[in-house]
Amino acid sequence: MGSAGKIWLADPDNPVESSFTAASGDHTLLAFSADGSRLADANSNGAINLWQSKDGSLSQPIQFQKPEALSLAFSQNGKRLAIGTARNVFLVDTSNGSEIARIPVSDIVNDISFTHDGRLLTVASSNLIQTWELESMQPIDDLLQAACQ
Repeated sequence: MGSAGKIWLADPDNPVESSFTAASGDHTLLAFSADGSRLADANSNGAINLWQSKDGSLSQPIQFQKPEALSLAFSQNGKRLAIGTARNVFLVDTSNGSEIARIPVSDIVNDISFTHDGRLLTVASSNLIQTWELESMQPIDDLLQAACQ
């Protein structure tokens, strides 16, 4: 969990609390990669940090700015991070923090999720669920909107 300038990690198998200092601002979102080797955090100032876990400790983060993040998700292999904001989903290369793609959305992104094979990304907002094919960067279908018509 995160708060102003600090992130706490809890391990249910190890009751010892672990914490580390992070960028200023309230850390509103945290996401781990599937294998637990990467951690992403987003704070209220728009800062995103990508941390790499090595030998039980976290490396210096790769830091970059985006509009305030409302959702975070790693691809299954941990090579991409999706960042949902009020009007876009940003796909970022986790090795260096560079933007790979930007997907425009019509509403606040409530949740995002990659498929297990990393080919598709589903984006959920209050009035629309879209699935994007990432190689072509084309939407497959507007699921919720189509279902409601």
